[in-house]
Amino acid sequence: MIYLDNNATTRVAPEVFEAMQPYLTESYGNPSSAHTFGRQMREAVENARAHVALLLGVNHADEIVFTSGGSESDNWALGGFLEQNPNQRHIITTRVEHEAVLKLCEHLGEIGCEVTWLEVDQNGELDPDDLRKALRRTTGIVSVMLANNETGVLLCKQWARFRLTCVTGPSIYLQFRDTSFTRPKELARSTFVAE
Repeated sequence: MIYLDNNATTRVAPEVFEAMQPYLTESYGNPSSAHTFGRQMREAVENARAHVALLLGVNHADEIVFTSGGSESDNWALGGFLEQNPNQRHIITTRVEHEAVLKLCEHLGEIGCEVTWLEVDQNGELDPDDLRKALRRTTGIVSVMLANNETGVLLCKQWARFRLTCVTGPSIYLQFRDTSFTRPKELARSTFVAE
């Protein structure tokens, strides 16, 4: 069989399987449990959190949150930002986002958030100027995937050169969905302000 859907699900790398095997077969306790087995698993999770923080260059390991997958992460990040920033209820996203973001943004629009839906061109790319023009002082979230999970198209080949002029205004949570990015800390959460 030839498998052509690695954008959606990829086989676990042998070294990852080897590192995880003890936690899938022998040390499988609930890290939230108070018993000895649970405390041992909590220590393993915290060690993993510290390792990921070091790998990503994060100053505090407690900034690393593990979720069950992309859909939970999208809901947690976008919903959490809105809960903490109730006056920044303008969201910018695209019509070609992952289903988890599309459905969440549709729901948020139904309950009072204003959603600006950016279009892509005939090549599936997003014009950075469209994003710049959509920004406003009430923008709280920009959620744009860098590479489309269905087509593999890079939405904006110019992201490396993309910059927003910083002036006084609100913070904006930028979520860039791309699991293969090499410098996620710089791209996953940045503070910009609308013109």
